[in-house]
This record gives sequence, C-alpha cells and structure tokens, in this order.
Amino acid sequence: MYKYLLGSMTNLYIDGTPADPATLVYPSMSLSSSRANMCRHSFELHIAKADLIERLDVSYTQWVLSSKKEDAKRGYVDEDDEVGKAGYPSLPKILESQHLSEDLLNCYLLEDVFETFCCSNHSQIEFWLDQTSPILLFGDKIVFEGIAYSRKHP
Repeated sequence: MYKYLLGSMTNLYIDGTPADPATLVYPSMSLSSSRANMCRHSFELHIAKADLIERLDVSYTQWVLSSKKEDAKRGYVDEDDEVGKAGYPSLPKILESQHLSEDLLNCYLLEDVFETFCCSNHSQIEFWLDQTSPILLFGDKIVFEGIAYSRKHP
C-alpha cells in the first residue's frame, strides 16, 4: 500500500494524482538526451517539516561543517550562500524562512531530500526528477514542485 494512503508525512502527486513516493527518483545524470523518448509530468512532493528536520539533520550538519571549512579556506562566506551569510542557523530556523529554505533545500540538499523521502529501490522507479520550481512553505509542510519524466508506453 502506498505511503500516502497510510497517513504518512510524505505525499507525492504526479499530474495531480496521488502516487507512491518510492516511484520517484533523483537521477544521477541529467535526462537531457532521454527526454525526447519519455512522457513529461508535473509533480508535487509534500513533506512535513518535522519529518524533514528529523531525517535530514545529519545531512545538514555535515553540509554545515563542510561549508564552514570552505569558508575558512577562502576567508569569507560565498556571496551566493544565503544560509552561510545568515550564520548557518538551525534547520528548524531555516524552515521558517522561504528564502533560506529555498537556498538550502533546492541548491544544496536537493539530492538528499529526494534520496531520503523518495525512491530507494531501483526496481520501483517509474518517474525521474528533471527540474524543480521554487519550494513552497505551507504551515507545517514543505512542497517541492517540478517536472518529472516516465517511460513512454507503447
């Protein structure tokens, strides 16, 4: 039975229809040459903020440590790193800000998000993520929207 039917804190919608999050994968390579032979879909991935905080805390902590090392080597925080310029606040604090959430989750931890909350079994793949739109914050949820592709059916 699909996670969304079990009252999970993670819900996936493909073209507005509920789908099992385990069927969407963050591909290791671009789909650029494959898109012509695939079907395009819109997707929405809804994740509870509390679940994201719990399950991505280690990834965020590792990213912060790595970023601080790079900052120390350069002698400054990269001008494009909004989270670094904000002083690397806690993950719950970041999720209070649209701007910081977008910078962290869509720029730095996107692969971690999709590997944590979506496909972990390559035999279940039905959809490949291609691109994401700016994330949306709705109360206790984070919504990722974008484009995914599936194999064309004969």
